[in-house]
Amino acid sequence: MDFLETLFLDTPPKTVYHYASLSAMMGIIENKCIWATDIRYLNDLKELVGIIDLLNSVINKNWAKYSLFDTAMFRQFKDWLKLRVGDGNMIFTCSFSENGNLLSQWRSYCPPDKGVSIGFNTSALKDLSKVQKYCFGKCIYDRYNQLEIIKKIIKYVQELCSKRSEEKKIMANKPQGFYPAFNEIENELLMIASLFKDPSFEEENEWRLISETKTNYVKTPIHYREGKTSLIPYLKFNLESKESLYDEIIVGPTPNNNLSMSSIIRYLSKYSHPKCNIIRSSRIPYRVF
Repeated sequence: MDFLETLFLDTPPKTVYHYASLSAMMGIIENKCIWATDIRYLNDLKELVGIIDLLNSVINKNWAKYSLFDTAMFRQFKDWLKLRVGDGNMIFTCSFSENGNLLSQWRSYCPPDKGVSIGFNTSALKDLSKVQKYCFGKCIYDRYNQLEIIKKIIKYVQELCSKRSEEKKIMANKPQGFYPAFNEIENELLMIASLFKDPSFEEENEWRLISETKTNYVKTPIHYREGKTSLIPYLKFNLESKESLYDEIIVGPTPNNNLSMSSIIRYLSKYSHPKCNIIRSSRIPYRVF
C-alpha cells in the first residue's frame, strides 16, 4: 500500500503531551522508558474494530456493482477481517496529545489531584522512534478522510487478488482461498487501523507511536500488567536520549499547586533533567467531591 507512508507525513508540533499519574511519571523518568500498549487493550472499545465497520459498510454499499469474482473475494475478506484484525498479530501504541492542559484528559487518564502531563520534545521522540522501528503519526478523526482511505484499501485488495489470475478460480472456490493474499497486507492494515479514531475523540488531537506488528509472542519482549478485567500486554519504548527529551511538565488540577510543582522540580533535578525547567500548573478549576 504505497499510500501508507503518506499517513505519517504530518508535521507534529514542537511538543506533545503524555498524561499520567505521579507514579507513572516517576516510572517513566527513573526507568527511562514509556509503555506502548497492545492497541486492543486501550480505553476506546472501537480501537481497530472501527476500521472493520467502515470497510464492511463501503463494501456492502457497492455490493451490486461487484463481479462474481469480487463478491466471492470480498465475502472472504470480511470474514478474514473479523478473524485477523479483531484478534491477529499484535501492534503496540503509545499516545500523546497536542494539548497539555485538557480537562477531558485530566479526567480520563489521571487520578484525582495526582496527575501530570509530560511535554515530550517531538524531534527527540521521532529520533528514538526510528531507532526502535516505530512510526509516529497523527490520529485521523475526520470521517470523510477515513472513508477516502477505506476506498483506497478496497481498491488495493481488488488489484492484489485480481493479479493472481492463475489462482483465481482456486482461490474463489476455496472457503479461505484468498486468505494468503490478505495476509500480505495485514501489517499495513493494522498500521492504518491504529491511526483511525472515532470523531467524538477529536478534541484530544492525538499523536501515536506505533510499533511494527509482532507475530512471535515468545521471543518478543512483551510485558504484562494487571488491568481491571485482564492482563494487558505492553512493550517498553526506550527513552534514553542524548537530546533534551522533556520540554515541560504541567501539574494537573490539585489543591496543592505550589507544593506539587516544587517537589517535581527537585525530583527532576535529582534524575538529571534540569533542562526541563518549565513546570507549570494547570489552573483548571476542577475539584473531586
